Amino acid sequence: LYPPAILNVLQILEEDPKERFSTFVKAVKAVRLDKEITNYDTGPWTVFAPTNEAFMNMPMLELEKLIEDPKRLSKLVLNHLVNRTIYSPGMNSHERIRMANGKILNLFSRPDRLKLHGANVMEMDIPASNGVVQVLQSVVQ
Repeated sequence: LYPPAILNVLQILEEDPKERFSTFVKAVKAVRLDKEITNYDTGPWTVFAPTNEAFMNMPMLELEKLIEDPKRLSKLVLNHLVNRTIYSPGMNSHERIRMANGKILNLFSRPDRLKLHGANVMEMDIPASNGVVQVLQSVVQ
């Protein structure tokens, strides 16, 4: 079992001691999803949060397109959110999960790792008061 969490999913990202999620947090706020994922009536949420490094590894042209196109940015952010709690111990070895934008992605699970649509989960199961955060090594497109 996990200890009870005090912070919600957005607060977990904002208050990360290594400040790994500032780019993703800015994207969430830019498309005005910050209120949605902190509202306890709309959750629980699983946030597959790409790190700043994950965004830096994207092609520069793709990053520029995201910045210029709010619809594209919204689609990308929603592609990292699931409107239910997904902890690694409760996973089957392969599941198809529906992301918040309606897209269905493959999630592979082993006892020691998770992989979402080809992106490795670097840190699993960070509990939040309204869900869980899974840390992604790359951005899911």
